[in-house]
Amino acid sequence: MLKLGNLKGRGRVEVQGRIVGEIDYEIEVWQNGASGRASGAATGDPHAIAVAFNTGISILHLQDGSAVRFIVTHIGPRGALIDIDGPVPAF
Repeated sequence: MLKLGNLKGRGRVEVQGRIVGEIDYEIEVWQNGASGRASGAATGDPHAIAVAFNTGISILHLQDGSAVRFIVTHIGPRGALIDIDGPVPAF
């Protein structure tokens, strides 16, 4: 696998058409042949993380103004693990 880069910043979490809070994110973007994968960590507003976890696929509006679909895969005492569902802008 080839690491393409990282995305790090603060973004807004959108669930079912409404903004539920802000989180800090750090996402790693990887390429494996013709396919890619992006995942990382989220910290910040526990309410926004919990709502996204309970909803399934949510939208993260990145600091640069673009957006990605994401899934919270695990919640821990210091934040959450997330997987990006679909393409990552700039990669």
